[in-house]
Amino acid sequence: MKDRPELLGRRERVVASEELLKAAKALNIGSLSAVGTIGVTKYWDVHEGGIHDNQVAPLWGAGATAKFPIFTGFRIQNQIREAAHRQGETEQDLQNLANEVMLQIVRAYLTQTTNAEQIGLERERVSFAQEALSLAQERYKLGLSPIVEVVRATTVLFEAESRLAEAQYIYKISKAAVAYAIGQDYKRF
Repeated sequence: MKDRPELLGRRERVVASEELLKAAKALNIGSLSAVGTIGVTKYWDVHEGGIHDNQVAPLWGAGATAKFPIFTGFRIQNQIREAAHRQGETEQDLQNLANEVMLQIVRAYLTQTTNAEQIGLERERVSFAQEALSLAQERYKLGLSPIVEVVRATTVLFEAESRLAEAQYIYKISKAAVAYAIGQDYKRF
């Protein structure tokens, strides 16, 4: 469950919604900001006696602002409620997706198990078809049956081998589906 990219993305959305809720709650606290500056000014003064240079004058200033929400028309409370609802929605989306992923995993595993059992069944069919072909060939050699029975037994063997190959192919597909469902293949890329 931890390796599926969809779930990783939804978990990040939940974290983002939690941060949004914290930010909305922080609006109730208010804020305090301050700024200050200091400097030196050099200037030349022109008097009757001429220019007096190298005179300096210090310059400084400071300011501060404070914001405290006394009455905001319930804007902050509504933002907090909205953020809480969004957090609940994202958590529910994550849970729904986790349930879907779990269902995919269970279905893929059960399909793989069924396909593995199907391979055993198809191997038995191939074994029976091989035995039927050898019996049909022996009966034909002894003159007890026509060549048509040998051809039919060969056809049945070919069909059984084809079904076995198809069952093995489907098993490989179901194995890949299980690897996808559990997020195993994502690590390779």
